[in-house]
Amino acid sequence: MYNFVSKTKYVISKLIESGDLKIADTNPRRAFYSFLIPIFFSILCLTVNGFVDSIFVAECGALSLVAVGIIQSIFIIVNALGTGLSIAAASFLSYTIGKSGSMDELHTDISSIIIITVMGGIISSILLCLFLDSILTYLNIYGAYEYALTYGYVLFMGNIFFFSSAVFPSILKAGGDVVKSSSALIVTSLTNVIFDYFLIHVLGWGVFGAGIATVFCSFLCTLILFNFILENDNFNFSLSDLVKFDFGVIKRIIIYAIPVAIENGVLSLYGFIINMIFNIFTSTIDLAVFIALFNIVKLAIIPTVAIAEANVPLSAYFYGSNNFDTIKDLIKFELKVAIGISVIIWFVLFILNGVLAGLYGTSLLFFNKFTSILPFYLIILIFMPFGNIGVSLLQSLQKYNISLILTFVKSILLELILAGVGYYVFSNVFGIYLGLIFGSILGCILVFIISFRIFNKLKNKRILTIF
Repeated sequence: MYNFVSKTKYVISKLIESGDLKIADTNPRRAFYSFLIPIFFSILCLTVNGFVDSIFVAECGALSLVAVGIIQSIFIIVNALGTGLSIAAASFLSYTIGKSGSMDELHTDISSIIIITVMGGIISSILLCLFLDSILTYLNIYGAYEYALTYGYVLFMGNIFFFSSAVFPSILKAGGDVVKSSSALIVTSLTNVIFDYFLIHVLGWGVFGAGIATVFCSFLCTLILFNFILENDNFNFSLSDLVKFDFGVIKRIIIYAIPVAIENGVLSLYGFIINMIFNIFTSTIDLAVFIALFNIVKLAIIPTVAIAEANVPLSAYFYGSNNFDTIKDLIKFELKVAIGISVIIWFVLFILNGVLAGLYGTSLLFFNKFTSILPFYLIILIFMPFGNIGVSLLQSLQKYNISLILTFVKSILLELILAGVGYYVFSNVFGIYLGLIFGSILGCILVFIISFRIFNKLKNKRILTIF
């Protein structure tokens, strides 16, 4: 038994410690796992953190839960820029390393990325705090207004830290510090759960306490991540390098980041609009049920999201070294893994349906609606790997505009429109869910088919160019 445990620990440690992109040349799947494992746990902690937030806030009543859901929808739309910068930085740095075969001379690139990140966080904080009251007044969310205003002001003041904690891990991953980047997110996420419990449950600060806990822990995460960047031996980056920046690099990163940010903004806008649809056409309980289900979906798709996120730097690296066959094999392998995991998760959630509903415990009506909808709605989990991995392939190939268009078609033109059609036909909340499910399935399959067609065309073009 001892030997088995020792060997298992040794294998896992070897998988995790080899986060350097260079191992991808000799063992792509090992490189994939070395990225996937820490990324998975970091996303898990971040998502569980939001899940626990919603549970603690639910203790304060349905209005508090609705307020947090509405503000988080706005928050995610704005912070799509931070996500865009993160993906653009990962793809740009990995492609550069794959093309040059070296991590030298990256100081200017890293400094430029940090400068853009800080400026984006500051500007977005100012704009949101100035217009939050007007936005909430326009949304007309009735009794949840005061809760949303309080939570929003606190949360949006910390945008600079949210941007930084999203972008800095991408820099570390390119430098081989996958474990360090993920460990910072994991530690601060767990700290956030503790702060949530103390500020919301013990002190009774409600949504204000939830906001304070999130901002403080994001600030802590930013400090840890920046310190790891300074300590990275591959980069040898120092504080004095922050004065080095290249407007050409800044322009290129912005050009990459904008379509990705808009794409993530579209995904966030989707969540915002669907919340509004439930708010306008259904009851407060139906809206609270959807917000709870949406949080569970975000938790359930963590493996798929982690696989897609791990794919971006790896496929970008292989793209830089002109190794298309390895990209194709890797994508097929990732898709099989993601679908298998998604089926297992759906089955587990189906069994735990009543337990999950009881965690929120707002009312018997909430419990009944939740348990009747969850197995039906979560069918989308099985098809999400096609969409997420397809998008990650396009992003690694730096086809950001195409990725944006496909995401818009999937989320807005298919899911939301079919949700509206479903409500029109059935005149109830069931029709909305039915439209969302069919729209998601069709969209995911469409994204994957088109992304692979573009990949094959690019592959043939690059081969003809070489020969």
